[in-house]
Amino acid sequence: MGARPGVPADEVLALVDAVLREAGLPRTAVRSLATLDARAAEPGIAGAAAVLGVPVRGFAAEELAAVSVPHPSALPLAATGTASVAEAGALLAATAAQDTEAGTGSAPGGAEASVARARVVLLVPKRKTRRTTCALAASVPVRSHEGAPGVRLLPPSHGYIAGEPGSPPTIPTPHTTAAMDMHTHTDAHDLRHHGDAEVRDEKLIDLAVNVRSDTPPDWLRRRIADSLTGLAAYPDGRAARAAVAERHDLPPSRVLL
Repeated sequence: MGARPGVPADEVLALVDAVLREAGLPRTAVRSLATLDARAAEPGIAGAAAVLGVPVRGFAAEELAAVSVPHPSALPLAATGTASVAEAGALLAATAAQDTEAGTGSAPGGAEASVARARVVLLVPKRKTRRTTCALAASVPVRSHEGAPGVRLLPPSHGYIAGEPGSPPTIPTPHTTAAMDMHTHTDAHDLRHHGDAEVRDEKLIDLAVNVRSDTPPDWLRRRIADSLTGLAAYPDGRAARAAVAERHDLPPSRVLL
């Protein structure tokens, strides 16, 4: 989050909610609000964090400035010493959360190296109002021995299952970046799976397209079966023929569709 002094918590929350809606996530998905350390005690940000029930993470301008972001701005750079607060803060906070879960602490090489190692992705880039900015990031944890043959990413408890209601479509996960995993939840269906998704991760090669076991799910199978009767019938073109004839001032018998 980026915020000007004096911004109320309601305005901060309104932008947070808008960003979450864009990502298709509920408020409960928020783990922290990250901002410039000089703004961490700002009542608007602290109040919004209290409503969300999450901590505020303050980062020094030097830490934020070390992170590459898609939308740097000269305004915060001149005012605070970093070209990004919202996007850089989101990326750093997602990395810090991943490090905490993994118990690894900060990665050597500084903020940029830490963000790269944790596979942090920007789900929603910077969005702004007149006095606030907000971005949303998440991290996809990986095993420390990922270079080993036949490696798998972490199990389905991390990340989301593509196609599951409420899941953001843009974050790479164990099920969209790794080879087929037999531990995929049976009650969630990977409807977005495509072979091309396999090559998002380095060291992976696309050898199969649209290969999936136990698909389609039963509900989709029934929907397809129910539609076959209509699909098998030759379409009635009379309404379309009449519309074309009227549009071109012709008798319907002169129209061939």
